[in-house]
Amino acid sequence: MLNNFTNDSLADVYIFETNKLIELFEQIVLTREKTDLYTKDNINEIFRIMHTIKGSSAMMGYDQITALTHTMEDLFSFIRDEHPAYFDRSELTDLILAGTDFIKEETNEIKEGGKITGDPAKLIEENKRFLHCLKVFNDQIDTQVDGNKEFKEVITFEEKSGTTNKQSMIRINGCKLDKLMDLMGELVVSQSVVTQYPDIAELKSKKFDKAVQRLELITKEMQDVVMSLRMIPLSVTFTKMHRIVRDMGKKLNKDVLLKVIGEEIEMDQNIIEYISISLMHLISNAVVHGLELPEERIKKGKPKTGTVTLEANISGMDVLISVTDDGHGLDKEKILKKAAKMNLLYKEATDMTDQEIYNLIFLPGFSTNESVTEYSGRGVGMDAVVKSIEAIQGTVSVDSSAEKGTVFTIKIPGRWDVYGKP
Repeated sequence: MLNNFTNDSLADVYIFETNKLIELFEQIVLTREKTDLYTKDNINEIFRIMHTIKGSSAMMGYDQITALTHTMEDLFSFIRDEHPAYFDRSELTDLILAGTDFIKEETNEIKEGGKITGDPAKLIEENKRFLHCLKVFNDQIDTQVDGNKEFKEVITFEEKSGTTNKQSMIRINGCKLDKLMDLMGELVVSQSVVTQYPDIAELKSKKFDKAVQRLELITKEMQDVVMSLRMIPLSVTFTKMHRIVRDMGKKLNKDVLLKVIGEEIEMDQNIIEYISISLMHLISNAVVHGLELPEERIKKGKPKTGTVTLEANISGMDVLISVTDDGHGLDKEKILKKAAKMNLLYKEATDMTDQEIYNLIFLPGFSTNESVTEYSGRGVGMDAVVKSIEAIQGTVSVDSSAEKGTVFTIKIPGRWDVYGKP
């Protein structure tokens, strides 16, 4: 039976390990950018990640990735050894994320069976330039670089950090998990058939009854363990949203803080992968449409930084995932005007409740944007969210308050396996 499974190729293992390392790397860098605090463990972990990717890429013959990670490793090697006090934190993060984007694009090409075609030459030169500036201007404050660039951001290094509990993790082929779940299902059915067989049922033996009870208990425990093997925490997809918020905030000149709550809740891996795109659309909608520009928020008496909250909760047997922003809220008049223009109103506007008006944004093709941008304007996002969630028998709802913000809530039914604390 096990002969049906083949060993993973080296390329598959490389892709899996590299993507996991990149996710961890981005998480560390994005968190440190917000706090301006790099612990000694952070720097060592980053250095180990880059060194590992460089080594495995060289072993696989992926020279472009090897060359790029070598310069990224040089940057953090200098930071680790020299502790430079002054440099542009934001530019460092931009360079690192540009490098990780290149690596992810190339590993996707490898995954599709192709060869690496990207050229990291420009990224390599940028990394070398930045490192040169670090070395030359580290001891100078307010030194001009490239005519107008000041290396004046301060990064604080903390020598001591708390201990971290790490769980032992191994990689398991998804096909093997599926097969194990099928076998477990057959075992449960077979056990039921055997224990309820007429001749067995007629046995009058306390020892046998006790053995059957023990078998049922063990089988139930085994079934729970097997089912939990496909369970992963929502943090797997929640963490990725930090990068999306950061990149969109910079492009739109908005200061955005993403708060994440309930990421420890576990769900079936297939469901988490299914809802990831929907969450990206909702997060994007909150940043683009929900939050105001900093100057506008200040005029309204709001904090300069807008907040988007991504929260998961367990309600009974269901999972509720909400995306909330503290922006200006949905404009009912604007929604009605656009819906009337598109002939989408199914009743008189005066007869519609607030909830019915808000739900219009989920209709195919609906968008209040007058022009198409990189992030919005085609009326696809919200409709895609609804279709995706409905495919797993879930629902999407929206509520909003003027100048207080908007909240989108995804409800995933309890027939999907869920683990976590309410």
